Amino acid sequence: MRDTLARRPEAEKRLEEARITALRLRLQERREEEAARVAKEQQRHRDRWLQTEYPVGVARDLISRVKLLSPGAKKGFALAIRDAWLAGHFKRSIFIPPLWDENGSFLVRVKPMKPPAGCGAGGERVVRASAEFLQFYRETFPPSAGAMVAPLVLTPDKMLMDLLRSTVPSATDIFVKSMTPQHILHKCGYVLDKAYIYAVIALSKWLGPDRFPQGLFETWPPPWPGLSSTGASSLPEVVAVADGSGIVPGSASGGVLVSGAAASSGSAAASSGSDAF
Repeated sequence: MRDTLARRPEAEKRLEEARITALRLRLQERREEEAARVAKEQQRHRDRWLQTEYPVGVARDLISRVKLLSPGAKKGFALAIRDAWLAGHFKRSIFIPPLWDENGSFLVRVKPMKPPAGCGAGGERVVRASAEFLQFYRETFPPSAGAMVAPLVLTPDKMLMDLLRSTVPSATDIFVKSMTPQHILHKCGYVLDKAYIYAVIALSKWLGPDRFPQGLFETWPPPWPGLSSTGASSLPEVVAVADGSGIVPGSASGGVLVSGAAASSGSAAASSGSDAF
């Protein structure tokens, strides 16, 4: 009888320790699940920014810069581009890394177009764009008064050239042969936003920061403004308390209370912000 009574505290201690271990494992699993959920959500935010907000921001910045140039500065810009063209800069082969895998849920249909000659058989390809990019295009190039037919004759390659002509002088002389708007759209999966960024990166590589300081010279992908987040899990920690109440969820500090015999053996690891979590 005495041996049984002596062994009971030891058995209860082992049982409590086993319950704490199981609780820690459950919390670790929940933390990992939460971290995966947050990472997935942030990746979607990052993708949406890159594929919708970023192209609009680049286009707005570059086009507004040209509009704000003085007549003399515009002439100087045009001469610099002409010198680069005469020097054969736009004939140089360049490498442009893959930009992004487009998410169809961010895009809307623009209009079908035929692929450029030599770019595969088949019928027309549907050009898509983000709603934000289309809105920017409409604001930048509103139809002329009374030009009700404009939406019917407007083609995606013309839309891209409109943007490029507002970005750099002599765009029609620069984007030729394998770098026509049709070819760029084909290379970019017939996504208008992506094609514009592709063309700007090409300009940046051809001209360099001296002639085109407003270009895109950063490493790819560009830094994401992001969401302010520490990445810390909101799941509770295990906090040991010696009040005899057992394992109960919740506390004033947001922890999970653990008590009993295990409190004395596990309090040091639990109260220190345990690395096991």
